[in-house]
Amino acid sequence: MSPNFHFTIDADKCRGCRRCEAACAWQNGLIEPAMSAIHIYKVDEKGKNYPVINTICQEQFCAKPPLANSQNSSEDMPVPRCVSSCFFGALNFSWEVETNE
Repeated sequence: MSPNFHFTIDADKCRGCRRCEAACAWQNGLIEPAMSAIHIYKVDEKGKNYPVINTICQEQFCAKPPLANSQNSSEDMPVPRCVSSCFFGALNFSWEVETNE
Protein backbone atom coordinates (compact mmCIF):
# COMPACT_ATOMS: atom_id res chain seq x y z
CA MET A 1 0.00 0.00 0.00
CA SER A 2 1.29 3.49 -0.72
CA PRO A 3 2.31 5.74 2.12
CA ASN A 4 -0.03 8.47 3.32
CA PHE A 5 1.06 11.96 4.22
CA HIS A 6 -0.20 14.63 6.56
CA PHE A 7 0.30 18.37 6.55
CA THR A 8 0.04 20.32 9.76
CA ILE A 9 -0.36 24.08 9.52
CA ASP A 10 0.35 26.42 12.42
CA ALA A 11 -1.14 29.73 11.27
CA ASP A 12 0.22 31.51 14.34
CA LYS A 13 3.76 30.97 13.00
CA CYS A 14 3.02 32.11 9.44
CA ARG A 15 4.54 35.53 8.68
CA GLY A 16 3.05 35.87 5.18
CA CYS A 17 6.42 35.82 3.38
CA ARG A 18 5.00 33.54 0.65
CA ARG A 19 8.23 31.54 0.25
CA CYS A 20 6.09 28.39 0.24
CA GLU A 21 4.06 29.69 -2.72
CA ALA A 22 7.21 30.51 -4.68
CA ALA A 23 8.83 27.14 -3.87
CA CYS A 24 5.73 25.23 -4.97
CA ALA A 25 5.43 27.18 -8.21
CA TRP A 26 9.15 26.79 -8.97
CA GLN A 27 9.01 23.04 -8.26
CA ASN A 28 6.21 22.70 -10.82
CA GLY A 29 8.07 24.73 -13.47
CA LEU A 30 5.97 27.84 -13.01
CA ILE A 31 7.17 31.38 -12.45
CA GLU A 32 3.86 32.62 -11.06
CA PRO A 33 3.33 31.80 -7.36
CA ALA A 34 -0.41 32.42 -7.80
CA MET A 35 -0.48 29.11 -9.73
CA SER A 36 0.96 27.11 -6.83
CA ALA A 37 -0.88 24.49 -4.78
CA ILE A 38 -0.48 26.53 -1.59
CA HIS A 39 -1.75 30.04 -0.97
CA ILE A 40 -1.44 32.47 1.90
CA TYR A 41 -4.65 34.25 2.78
CA LYS A 42 -4.41 37.35 4.92
CA VAL A 43 -7.22 38.39 7.21
CA ASP A 44 -6.66 42.13 7.59
CA GLU A 45 -8.97 42.59 10.56
CA LYS A 46 -6.88 40.21 12.64
CA GLY A 47 -3.52 40.71 10.90
CA LYS A 48 -3.22 36.92 10.50
CA ASN A 49 -1.88 34.88 7.61
CA TYR A 50 -3.41 31.50 6.84
CA PRO A 51 -1.60 28.98 4.60
CA VAL A 52 -4.07 26.84 2.67
CA ILE A 53 -3.05 23.79 0.64
CA ASN A 54 -5.43 22.87 -2.18
CA THR A 55 -6.25 19.52 -3.77
CA ILE A 56 -3.74 19.98 -6.60
CA CYS A 57 -1.08 19.11 -4.05
CA GLN A 58 -2.52 15.65 -3.50
CA GLU A 59 -2.71 14.98 -7.24
CA GLN A 60 0.64 16.48 -8.28
CA PHE A 61 2.51 16.08 -5.03
CA CYS A 62 6.16 17.16 -5.35
CA ALA A 63 7.39 14.78 -2.62
CA LYS A 64 5.93 11.55 -3.94
CA PRO A 65 8.12 8.63 -2.99
CA PRO A 66 10.07 7.09 -5.89
CA LEU A 67 7.95 3.93 -5.76
CA ALA A 68 4.32 3.75 -4.72
CA ASN A 69 5.03 0.64 -2.65
CA SER A 70 8.18 2.03 -1.06
CA GLN A 71 9.47 0.19 1.98
CA ASN A 72 11.35 3.24 3.22
CA SER A 73 10.94 4.51 6.75
CA SER A 74 9.25 7.86 7.22
CA GLU A 75 12.67 9.49 7.83
CA ASP A 76 13.84 8.47 4.34
CA MET A 77 10.83 9.88 2.52
CA PRO A 78 11.02 13.20 0.65
CA VAL A 79 9.71 16.49 2.07
CA PRO A 80 7.60 18.92 0.00
CA ARG A 81 9.26 22.12 -1.18
CA CYS A 82 6.74 24.33 0.59
CA VAL A 83 7.62 22.75 3.95
CA SER A 84 11.38 22.88 3.44
CA SER A 85 11.19 26.54 2.37
CA CYS A 86 9.30 27.71 5.48
CA PHE A 87 11.73 29.38 7.89
CA PHE A 88 9.13 29.90 10.61
CA GLY A 89 7.80 26.37 11.13
CA ALA A 90 4.28 27.20 9.99
CA LEU A 91 4.18 24.13 7.73
CA ASN A 92 4.96 20.67 8.99
CA PHE A 93 4.73 17.38 7.22
CA SER A 94 4.84 13.71 8.13
CA TRP A 95 4.60 10.39 6.35
CA GLU A 96 2.51 7.54 7.63
CA VAL A 97 4.18 4.40 6.35
CA GLU A 98 2.29 1.17 6.87
CA THR A 99 4.40 -1.82 7.75
CA ASN A 100 3.38 -5.37 6.96
CA GLU A 101 4.03 -7.56 9.96
